[in-house]
Amino acid sequence: MEDYQDPRLTGLSYQKPLRSVPLIKRAILEDRCILGEIEFAYMLTQSSEFHYQIGQHKRKLGLSRLTARINELYHEGRRVRTLAAIGTQLCNYRKEHIKGKD
Repeated sequence: MEDYQDPRLTGLSYQKPLRSVPLIKRAILEDRCILGEIEFAYMLTQSSEFHYQIGQHKRKLGLSRLTARINELYHEGRRVRTLAAIGTQLCNYRKEHIKGKD
């Protein structure tokens, strides 16, 4: 462990933690529309693939698979989004876009 140098002590630049990466928004290109992260996550919640199939949580949303899929598609497999972040953003998205349409 002699090679490790604490950046706070050596004055090396500090990298932002991954959780401070801003959300990817919707992009409209000439020939297609690319959904934002949370819009896509909401779309995935409508699929049975991301819900538990058996056990006490049957038909409940499995955020771990959904979060892994978002990180795979939008962040090249790096663990940028956490379960809590996706869950919170989905809740906010539903409040703004889904429940407000009554």
